[in-house]
Amino acid sequence: MNRHAQNICLVKEIDMTINTIPMYLTKHHPPFQQMIRNIQSTIKTTTAIPIDPSNNKESIRKIALLIYKIMIIQAYDNLWSVYLKMGQDQSIWPQELQQVIVNNNRSMKDIDNQYYLTFIRKQLHILDLKLNECRTQLNILANQFHGYTLQIQTTIKSYIDEHARKFRMKIEHQIELLHYTYQIRALKLEYLHLCPNQFQVISFFFLFFFLIHIQSIF
Repeated sequence: MNRHAQNICLVKEIDMTINTIPMYLTKHHPPFQQMIRNIQSTIKTTTAIPIDPSNNKESIRKIALLIYKIMIIQAYDNLWSVYLKMGQDQSIWPQELQQVIVNNNRSMKDIDNQYYLTFIRKQLHILDLKLNECRTQLNILANQFHGYTLQIQTTIKSYIDEHARKFRMKIEHQIELLHYTYQIRALKLEYLHLCPNQFQVISFFFLFFFLIHIQSIF
């Protein structure tokens, strides 16, 4: 591993998304506060242990932030796993990935396939560490929270899923486009392996670039 690979850190955009508290999970967002009150009222009716409302309110907020982080990390893990598969199978490096790597390695003039693979694996490794850390913290908070149930966690997750729909759709769309690019590239290689004549090659590439154009529109 070269010295550049040793200095690889989590991509800035991913790190910021994980660590930035979205508006819908802030203390001043009315729907979030209402959800917390609803959960508190449920706890009061299901446990005989005296509970300090201010304490469990803060615990609910912390649990919500951890569930949010886990969702974000898993989404990016899915995306970067697709990057890795495309690179391993066909050495395809999507333009957005190339730009990310260039932005993180401005001192490097030549970036080869091995560096791409190393960079992606490092991102996945960091994401895995962060995911395990968040899950551990969530388990600790849940175990310390008197009256905490799976239903409470489901309620919080449903709230986050609803408000994070735009982010999830963005990642899912990126993954769909990557799968589409992968399939087109595989089809191209398989077709060329059949040794087509010149007319067939021209026809194929006309169709190929037409499909790429359609992809860029959607």
